[in-house]
Amino acid sequence: MSRRQRAVESAWTWSPPKLKSLGGGLFIDSTHGKGSRFTIRLPFTLAISQALIVRVAEETYALPLATVEGVVRLPRNIVARHLGKDAPLFEYGGQKYRFQHLGSFVGLGATRLPELDVSMSVVLIRAGETFHGAGYR
Repeated sequence: MSRRQRAVESAWTWSPPKLKSLGGGLFIDSTHGKGSRFTIRLPFTLAISQALIVRVAEETYALPLATVEGVVRLPRNIVARHLGKDAPLFEYGGQKYRFQHLGSFVGLGATRLPELDVSMSVVLIRAGETFHGAGYR
């Protein structure tokens, strides 16, 4: 059995019972040599969630609003100064934030700051007991 077949079998044996208990389902469309598409369907009432939609490296993500403390527009040079492991913390509304690239939160790693933008949006995020600022376009 190939690695791909094992992954499909694993997804198929674990996920459908969970999804079915929620009133949804898992649908798999696989084409030899092209790959597989997994579609998860949930009842409308479970699929609705308030979120902030952001774009990172041509991918679109929904950040749960419960984790978003705010969004600020900052000059690019201020964002660049606060990025990095040893960079100073950014203070906003009495709270200190450590800036990170938004891509690092979604497994894409650090993305380059836009060269031409004079200012950019920064999402202020609460993750547990820590606060982060993540830049995006």
